[in-house]
Amino acid sequence: MRLFLSISQPGTAPDAPGRDVLVDAAPGTSAGTLAGRLDRSARPEPPALFVGDREVDPALPLSAAGVRDGVRLGLGGPAPAEPDRYGPARGSLEPPSRTPDGERLPRGAGVELHVTGGPGAGRVWTLAPGTHAVGPLPGSAVPLDGRDVPAAGIRVAVRPDGTVLVHTGTATGQGRAALSEPQPPPERPRADAVPLPPPPPPELPDPAKEVYEPLPDGWRVWPLGAQLTLGEFLLRVTEPTEADAAVASSADGAHLDFNRPPRIVPPLTPERFVLPAPPAPPAKRPIPLLVVLAPMFFGVAMVIVVKSYFFLMFAFFSPFLAVANHVTGRRAAEKEFTAAVAAYRLRRGTLEQDVRDKVDRERRLRVAGGPDPAAAGLWAVGPGARLWERTRAHPDHLALRIGTVGQESLLTVEDSSREDNHRSVRWTIPDMPVGVDLAGDGVVGIAGEQDAARALAAWVVAQTAILHSPREVRITVLTDPAGAPAWEWVRWLPHARPGHGGVAAERSGGPAVTLGNDPETVANRVQELVSAVRSRARAKQAAMSGALLTEPDLVVVLDGARRLRDVPGVVQVLKEGPAVRVFLLCVDREERMLPEECSSVCAVGARELTLRRSRSADLPGIRPDLVDTDWCERVARALAPVRDITPDGSDGLPDRANLLRLLDLEPPAAADLVHRWEQRPASTGALLGVGYTGPVVFDLVKDGPHALVAGTTGAGKSELLQTLVASLAAANRPDEMTFVLVDYKGGSAFRECVRLPHVLGMVTDLDSHLVERALSSLGAELVRRERLLADAAAKDHAEYRAMRRRNPLLPALPRLLLVIDEFATLARDVQEFVPGLVSIAQRGRSLGLHLVLATQRPAGVVTADIRANTNLRIALRVTDTMDSQDVLEVNDAVTISAATPGRALARVGHRSVLPFQTAYVGAVREDAVAAVPAAEAPAPRRRRSGRVT
Repeated sequence: MRLFLSISQPGTAPDAPGRDVLVDAAPGTSAGTLAGRLDRSARPEPPALFVGDREVDPALPLSAAGVRDGVRLGLGGPAPAEPDRYGPARGSLEPPSRTPDGERLPRGAGVELHVTGGPGAGRVWTLAPGTHAVGPLPGSAVPLDGRDVPAAGIRVAVRPDGTVLVHTGTATGQGRAALSEPQPPPERPRADAVPLPPPPPPELPDPAKEVYEPLPDGWRVWPLGAQLTLGEFLLRVTEPTEADAAVASSADGAHLDFNRPPRIVPPLTPERFVLPAPPAPPAKRPIPLLVVLAPMFFGVAMVIVVKSYFFLMFAFFSPFLAVANHVTGRRAAEKEFTAAVAAYRLRRGTLEQDVRDKVDRERRLRVAGGPDPAAAGLWAVGPGARLWERTRAHPDHLALRIGTVGQESLLTVEDSSREDNHRSVRWTIPDMPVGVDLAGDGVVGIAGEQDAARALAAWVVAQTAILHSPREVRITVLTDPAGAPAWEWVRWLPHARPGHGGVAAERSGGPAVTLGNDPETVANRVQELVSAVRSRARAKQAAMSGALLTEPDLVVVLDGARRLRDVPGVVQVLKEGPAVRVFLLCVDREERMLPEECSSVCAVGARELTLRRSRSADLPGIRPDLVDTDWCERVARALAPVRDITPDGSDGLPDRANLLRLLDLEPPAAADLVHRWEQRPASTGALLGVGYTGPVVFDLVKDGPHALVAGTTGAGKSELLQTLVASLAAANRPDEMTFVLVDYKGGSAFRECVRLPHVLGMVTDLDSHLVERALSSLGAELVRRERLLADAAAKDHAEYRAMRRRNPLLPALPRLLLVIDEFATLARDVQEFVPGLVSIAQRGRSLGLHLVLATQRPAGVVTADIRANTNLRIALRVTDTMDSQDVLEVNDAVTISAATPGRALARVGHRSVLPFQTAYVGAVREDAVAAVPAAEAPAPRRRRSGRVT
């Protein structure tokens, strides 16, 4: 196993800095052995080994001692402690407490206070029940001093029941401290609106019926999850963070295997609410004088005419009845209006409360969807269940938060009580996350004062590593020696270490860390990026683009973009990279120094951040998330040992496969092989790797009988041949199949295979005089096989085997597999070898003899006769389209990336090309015992500029 570690050794020299080392060790290595190899002192006995501040037993193996990627080790004394201002360390976070039924139990009364925005974002404090001072005053439980912070700070009280109160002080005009709460739109009533009567006073709780405890003067409830602005800082209180991820120690003990849970994202869709219009007040009706006076005049007239005083009573009562009717109608209208107003207020109040609840839910979902540095850092340390939650399938893949700003709610409110042109309104939600879409923009720029711009860029990079698995995103950072200390922490990220956590790291041959910090390493990284862009562009245009373009996205940081643009190849990456999922984050002091390819720019000012986007209005007033390098290093070290073991549910091929696991022989045991041979002594199926639908098996008889393999240096050709030999050896008894190995690379490819009982012999270029002799021997072997078949009256090898099963007295005639590595070199050195080999191939088809020819450059060597006799053709990565055409008759093998050694394409006859990932058999056994060579890591010394090769 390979480990990146930090070593400190008190006493080696005054104020001696720590050093970072790269250690290759067998899993069974003891802590004492490691300490002895790392010791630089002259003491005869190895010093005590400390993991952090904990001394470990020297007899313990590294896995039991807790020595994992990224840890700090002390030799002879404790290692320097991590800063404690970022919350609990790994191992201090408690797992979720649950009932036997699986329900989560409530936590204790303590809470966490997070700095979620502004300078130094990511800091975390745990607050126990009691009252705590927050601010610049000496002795504050939470020391925060910055621009616009009140001189007296604020006070936070945590009650025993877990509720939190806050006292923001009095408004003195100096400093800002206030809860961040959604704000309704300003009132814009209709000009012709009639004021409604005042509502009745609210009813106070009855102390005799319920407990009512009024808040102390000046104190307010601070709900968990709500935010508070304190000057330039943004704060939030939450429940204590839990380590709720499903992790387990890996088999070698050097890593933590992490299984990503399903990500269920609640929907956040625009909604529309319609508020009722206020009731119209009853119209003022005048007293109908005509109705009142007309009966009176009529009654008087009737008295005069008919001389009857009865009509005087009619004249008297008629006006009275008319007035009474008018008064009664008006009172009824007022009662109806009062009832309508009460119903209106009840309905409107209910709807407004629904609006508040919806807006608050939207606030919580938007905050959760754009995690802040404090929450994200704790997910990395825990680790938390939301670690590496985003994939390419998610719409927020590489959507990265840069700060917070007030934004309109997605909820639309139609209010009929407002002016016609202001009826459709939205609430304002302060301090909402805002970010950049790196995948959508392609190239994003950050400009501003150097420290602030780098702090924002560091948060974007760290956020990328926290939210996306190394299987989804890889990271490369380019800077200069002056900027190297600001980016040293990147070396610990698994996203910046090719092949992290797998066998690819041991055989990739690439850089240990994708970090360039001087002219040489920057040039190397740029050439790697140019190669990746070219290969991805070819893969995108190939017929097998769906199979070939399955590599992770690349995020490239150009710190000092103007200067780096002059490096050959950078312009090509800027222009062509985004089209093949190579995205760039460019950082410089001024906006005018950023590349023209930037479609979004974050302009970091003295007090705030402005986001400029193509075809969109500028978004000013953003509170930036600025993290420091200590927070970044803590996050990177926490992620260093974590491996993503989530089963790949995508349509892509895996980037590695283990042969022993595919053969179900992990761990390998002689008894298991013997049992298999007893059940089935022979098989012509060779398991070579994993395809889309599962294991890929090629049959030497049905798909062969001969095969051609091509692949350039580093493509995995020799590993494929080893896998072929090992797979057939596991499936056949030594008396059922034998091998003759020819290795024209000095014997390195088959050095371990020679020990198999199936191998008759191996020929290398070091004893080339044996090649002609081997060719003659093969010719003689063909004659012998022909004679055996003739004596038994068998037409071919298959019939002879069937006859031998009925008559065991017949001589054994195992299949013979001749494997030749670097066939092209052999053909050039021995001119008569190709014609002799073609003759053997043609005659051996029916005699149980099979050929596997492998070469780096098949062009010009693979003749028509060879192509006609090799029905199975496999191509790993090649560098020339002619090589791909000679083997597969398509150009697709050129598009295979160098980042995925072992990726291969196979064609059987005239069938379609089949992509697969070659299984690897050459990994170091987990139960092996070996020495521990330790070397200085090819990375810059901590807090000092250096070079990464």
